[in-house]
Amino acid sequence: MQTTPSWMQHAGLLAGLGPRAFVPRVEGDALATDLSFRTCIEAGSGALVSVQAPGARRLNLWTRRPSAPGAQRWTHWLDGQEVGQVVIGAPGWQPQEWGWERPQQGLHQRVGALATLYRIDADHKTEPWFSYHLPRQADAADALRLLGLSRAWSTVADVWATLLGRPLPPRSRPWSLGLRGPGGDQPALRVASSLWALVPETRDKCDRLTEAVHSLGGDGCFAQALYKLLAPDLPDPPSQVIGAALEISLHPDGSLETVHFVLRGPKQTLHHGGHAPPLH
Repeated sequence: MQTTPSWMQHAGLLAGLGPRAFVPRVEGDALATDLSFRTCIEAGSGALVSVQAPGARRLNLWTRRPSAPGAQRWTHWLDGQEVGQVVIGAPGWQPQEWGWERPQQGLHQRVGALATLYRIDADHKTEPWFSYHLPRQADAADALRLLGLSRAWSTVADVWATLLGRPLPPRSRPWSLGLRGPGGDQPALRVASSLWALVPETRDKCDRLTEAVHSLGGDGCFAQALYKLLAPDLPDPPSQVIGAALEISLHPDGSLETVHFVLRGPKQTLHHGGHAPPLH
């Protein structure tokens, strides 16, 4: 049986979708996620939602689907319509098992020497994103310099400073680097991190999100309303992380294209066992 959780319906209404707010229907078992394989971004939640900047309010939603052990499958919804799929693999996964060849050209070859391919985002109307996870001890600024992408790091650091209200701490981690398309010749770049999940869930965290989205050209009021929808009555200390990660997309010249501020949906009752540590 397929259902639409009420918080998703409310999120759609906040995004101004009207009747389309009720289109995304997800398999109930997918929201009761198996914790035997989880990542630092979703941390066992079966749904993620993001606020985008710059631009008008839009509802980006990802819902987890049942999958074979050692992999995650997600459906990407945009404004109530399915627009793509995401596959995330545990260490040692083979993308060929999911119908994808491992890119070997251009920057893919160079990034592959520094990091591990772990995720593929395949939206229906754009080239896929191939994302690589840097080792736990690696520094993203150093990695981007080695790849000749120092200008990108300056943009990334500015976005994080806007959100945190201070510069990133030295040697912050973990990080992933994404390249759009399999060719790897001057591709668009995406730099992502779950560092935001380490920030305590206080009113200040929500306020800073609101201000950052507004300053980057997005809808700060939508960001605030969506955040409060997911965390209406946070306990002290809070028991659930809402603000989880930033995914910063950049043009080939290193300038900012889009920031997705990723929020975790409520966790559901789990049907499966296992509490393995998350993939960082």
